[in-house]
Amino acid sequence: MWRDLAGRRGAAVALLLLVALAALAYAQGTARRTGFYSRTRDMRRSPAIPPQEMLLDLPDSSVAVTGQEPVLPLEVAAATLKNPVAPDTSSLRKGGQTYALYCTPCHGPNLDGKGPVAPKFLPPPDLLAKMTRDRADGYIYRYLRHGGAVMPKYGFALSQRQVWDVINYLRDMQRKTPR
Repeated sequence: MWRDLAGRRGAAVALLLLVALAALAYAQGTARRTGFYSRTRDMRRSPAIPPQEMLLDLPDSSVAVTGQEPVLPLEVAAATLKNPVAPDTSSLRKGGQTYALYCTPCHGPNLDGKGPVAPKFLPPPDLLAKMTRDRADGYIYRYLRHGGAVMPKYGFALSQRQVWDVINYLRDMQRKTPR
């Protein structure tokens, strides 16, 4: 009789352990399916936050954009912005160095729009052409700092002074290269 009872208890304990393990496995699977991990893997089931409903903390490596110069329309920039930097030898030298670093890949060392990466993109304009010569310094400044239809913006990489130096270099090269 004791053997029968011990066998039944053992079977009951084994069955109870099996049920407990199955419940635990089910609970973990449910938590995994409804937890953050599974929602981020499937965008269709991820929580949607309506625009401007929740402010997120900025990452530590982010850069504030307040206090920057306003982005003027090209026509306004052409009419109002004047080059404050005199085209002396220092400005021309710095402008040439900056042009060589940032502009040569697309516009080429001869300012003709035949840089080494130009064939991979829409052809950049010839900076010695009449169209560019006729542009106001303010127009070019705004285009360099804030970009245009195809050209990326360089305001994040170049200071205002560097952009004016590049414009002085460009104007000097235009004077030296008649067309």
